[in-house]
Amino acid sequence: MGEVKSPAQHAKHSSKGSKRQIEIQAARIENARLCFVDKKGKQLGVLEGVTVDCPSATPGKAAGNIAVEKVTLNNGLTLKAFHSPFTFNGRSLSLSPMDARLAEGSVRGTATLGTAPGQAPFTLDLNFDAVHLNQLMSELGESKKSRMAGALQGSLDLYGFVGEKKSIQGSGFMRLRGARMDQIPLVQLVGSALQMDVSDMELRQAQLDLRVDEETVFVDSLVVESPSISLSAKGTSAFDGKLDLAARMALNAKLSRQLPGGVAANFQAVPGGDWRDIGFTVTGRLARPETDLLQVMVGQKLGNQFLNLLQSVTGKHKKKSSDKKKTEPPPAQEAEGTPQPAETP
Repeated sequence: MGEVKSPAQHAKHSSKGSKRQIEIQAARIENARLCFVDKKGKQLGVLEGVTVDCPSATPGKAAGNIAVEKVTLNNGLTLKAFHSPFTFNGRSLSLSPMDARLAEGSVRGTATLGTAPGQAPFTLDLNFDAVHLNQLMSELGESKKSRMAGALQGSLDLYGFVGEKKSIQGSGFMRLRGARMDQIPLVQLVGSALQMDVSDMELRQAQLDLRVDEETVFVDSLVVESPSISLSAKGTSAFDGKLDLAARMALNAKLSRQLPGGVAANFQAVPGGDWRDIGFTVTGRLARPETDLLQVMVGQKLGNQFLNLLQSVTGKHKKKSSDKKKTEPPPAQEAEGTPQPAETP
């Protein structure tokens, strides 16, 4: 694991001479590698290049500095150049202030970890700034699904007991500066329907406010806004990624005027402005979200207007007249207003 040096240590004998006690007054660990596992033995993370310098130690107390070249969590998240002073009082380990690099940005904060037998309480208070979203998503294995770019800043405050998900509580917020969005599915659906290019749009606002309690992340406010389109949502996301969000999408006057008549009727005027919006839900899981936006936009009017919309969203071309005669059933076999099976985009 590394070299342990105790330059000043001595042995004491009890009055009866039957016991020996060794007091370590100073210690140093260099270039160690540590693995952390949960109660079931599953690996939670790996620390590489660990250096611990403890120039002062007494029974039940210690103080010094710790530096780690690289921290890799089980989900792929990586911290680099971590360093912090530490103190140990026999019951808990405190790291304050902590400093590290995350996706080219900075992370600072404090942490405490209980060391007494039984459940180990912890607290974590972090502030992060200039974290590159694209790189962060790449480390998490989501590079192909990354839809936004920019620099993250925000905070996260958590507390609870190690290994007990139900005990974790806290809050946090995130803001995205210099944000751009590219190929966000919900926005692309609207863009395709309106035959507009809404890729690589600059955002004037992107923020998230959340709370954590009872294995659930409560999304108090999620806002993504460009000069022409605004998306907002609130609801919950379980620790397993299951989503239950109520969302709204608003379009400015220019986009609203391009909505087909049957679709425009399902949008409502936003008070105090010339925007129009519509409500929908987001379900599924964090890795594969699902939405009923398409159904809400077109309502029950499933004529040629809906088919054209669906074709533009799914990227399917209209059939040639010769193909249409071969594949379409005679009109008499269709009941007017009956929905036709369609793929969910």
